[in-house]
Amino acid sequence: MLISCLVILVGCGREEIAADLIPPEDVLLTVRSADTSLVEEGIDAVPGGHYIYLSWLASPADDLAGYRVFRQTQDSADFDMVDEVDAFITEYEDHDPILAPNQITGLTLGFSYWVVAFDEAGNVSNLSDEATYRLMPTPVLSPPVVQGDSLVFSWSYNQYDPLDFSFYVIRLFQQQGSDWIPIWIYVHNVPFPLEAAYYSVFLSAGTYKYQVDVVGAPLDLPAGSEADLEFAFP
Repeated sequence: MLISCLVILVGCGREEIAADLIPPEDVLLTVRSADTSLVEEGIDAVPGGHYIYLSWLASPADDLAGYRVFRQTQDSADFDMVDEVDAFITEYEDHDPILAPNQITGLTLGFSYWVVAFDEAGNVSNLSDEATYRLMPTPVLSPPVVQGDSLVFSWSYNQYDPLDFSFYVIRLFQQQGSDWIPIWIYVHNVPFPLEAAYYSVFLSAGTYKYQVDVVGAPLDLPAGSEADLEFAFP
């Protein structure tokens, strides 16, 4: 009789923990900056390869477990999960060879991306807004040359389709510790010569890199490519 009473008392004092059925908030992708911004943000090409970069804001969920990235090819109605990353990661670089332009024609398809957040209970947010980008052939950079008081940057570019091209953006970065700080930007919108000059008296001794962005014509989606080259000055 005493044992029965104890069981009843313990049972009456126990509270059932409700299952977590609330999904994380929808992921907010980083808004893409203008092609002529000094600091680049949002979906973009990546120097050094035919890659696409994507970033988003961290989820405020306390029990966040991670994010899943989905991709859709421009000519397809389906989309697939291409990666799952940990909760502390808020960026993704797509290195899939399918992104690269055709080596003969220079043509490539656009790709759309979405991100979802999921928590430790398995709840999944809705798809984020869509971010889309199309890669173009990459420019080939030459080492900078000092000419008088100027540092001249030059490059070559195989322009397969003039109608698919808009302009170039040249950025100069200075290395500070492990960071690259943008210090100069120039928009080059003439087909020849492919060079830009920076007044070198403004440069102190150090390590720099210059980057050339190819910006596609303003058609249905953002398009471009990037290349960079590191150098020491003087």
